[in-house]
Amino acid sequence: MKRNVILSVIDQGGLSAFNFSVNVILIRVLTPENYGLYSLLFALGLTATSIQNALINTPLSVRWSRSNYIEKIKLESSLSLVNTFFLIIVFILSLLLSSYLSEDNTLTVAIALYITSVPAREFIKSRFFSKVLVQQVINLDVIFVLLSALLIFLSYFLYGTVNLISALMSIAVAGYTSAFYGKASLKMKVDGQIRTNDLLKEYVTIWQESRWSLVGVVTTELQNRGYIFIVSLFFGNATLALLQAGRVIYGPLNLLTAAWGKVSTPYLSGLFFNSQLRAFQKYLLIAGSGFILFNLIFGIILYTAWPYLEPLIYGGKYSDIAIVVFLWAVVTVLIQVRSTGSVGVQAMNCFKPLAFATIYGSLVSGIVLLSVCLINQPIWAIFSLLSGEMIALFYIVIVIKKYINEQSDEKLIKGENS
Repeated sequence: MKRNVILSVIDQGGLSAFNFSVNVILIRVLTPENYGLYSLLFALGLTATSIQNALINTPLSVRWSRSNYIEKIKLESSLSLVNTFFLIIVFILSLLLSSYLSEDNTLTVAIALYITSVPAREFIKSRFFSKVLVQQVINLDVIFVLLSALLIFLSYFLYGTVNLISALMSIAVAGYTSAFYGKASLKMKVDGQIRTNDLLKEYVTIWQESRWSLVGVVTTELQNRGYIFIVSLFFGNATLALLQAGRVIYGPLNLLTAAWGKVSTPYLSGLFFNSQLRAFQKYLLIAGSGFILFNLIFGIILYTAWPYLEPLIYGGKYSDIAIVVFLWAVVTVLIQVRSTGSVGVQAMNCFKPLAFATIYGSLVSGIVLLSVCLINQPIWAIFSLLSGEMIALFYIVIVIKKYINEQSDEKLIKGENS
């Protein structure tokens, strides 16, 4: 297990370094308005993936470890079908949105392809993660990173610069290529003999749980990325670019948390449902403490190197970037600790309580964000995330304690009866 976690973190570290490099390049070469648009599209891709996680990827991870071979075939076949419908819907909605954002037909297509490529690749990775085939995930991500870098370099070599369209198309083509490679590498193929109606019936049982996960995802997105759309709408893409430019530095840290969660969800689910409660709690505690320590070390390094990093990354384009970077440092720690707890609750199959945690968090976050708009101080929009994460984390801790106590009581009763 430790080896898989380490490999997953290394993989996400490389992927994070690539995303960070792309963002730094785009910050330097694009206008603040165009970089703000790219930040908006990047957020939309992540939002699509979060919804996919609720409907498809998380049910796959949670159910896989406790399913037999036949059940696994039905599960994977059903979720593959649902994912196909999901990608079609994402592409259509992306086309409609991109036609609203731009009158350039080429940019419209590039936006739709880019947004859809994110969940297309993520589903294949999720299938590998559920089977604990971390090396295959690494292979897929290496193809994605190398091909993206090659296409971006070719764009620069041919045209002397990298514009928004070439960046989006390069990443999209690399995403689809790696996804097709991953699908071809999967050893367990979906069962084509099972009728579509039977697969949809199979998903109905999954939906009873994933609907609450979907509610949680929607409210989490409102809490974590709602400010992106509000700031863009009320203050413009240039102001959004300032906020997102400050967050870029911490992007790799959040991706590392996501990598840990993908590997740990099936493992934690097995611990909880086998009543290994002490190991379950210890694993979560070590992970949360590790993320806090890692952020502290990262913050010290960032503070020390800031006089050299600021001109290198931002080139003097954003005057208030230092305070924005500091605020994101605090928010990032809270997001990672809350995410650790969320993974624990998902592993316990308690999606409804998790949904309420994010509902309460998003309500508080929305109130703070509304206040920011009223006082016309867009930089303080970051406080909407800070407040929402604190509320959600508090509720999640209560949920974990409650369900561990209930599981412990059940174990004690079974022991007495036997």
